Amino acid sequence: MTPFSPLDFQGDNTTLVYWKPLPKGGELMLELEWQALPALFSRLAQRDVQIAAFAIAPQGTALRLRLELEHAK
Repeated sequence: MTPFSPLDFQGDNTTLVYWKPLPKGGELMLELEWQALPALFSRLAQRDVQIAAFAIAPQGTALRLRLELEHAK
């Protein structure tokens, strides 16, 4: 497992909008292209976090992805 860093998700057709750390994890907001979505979930699966919830919404020609992450146990 690779330690999670929100900065790892900046670049490659993905823009970090914000990271809000919370006691048990945090909230990650990204803007990305549709084609970058599968690779993003693959990268998250290799980090020491679990996805508790997510929401996807259109943002112009891109997507706005909000992820609620928890520290992996």
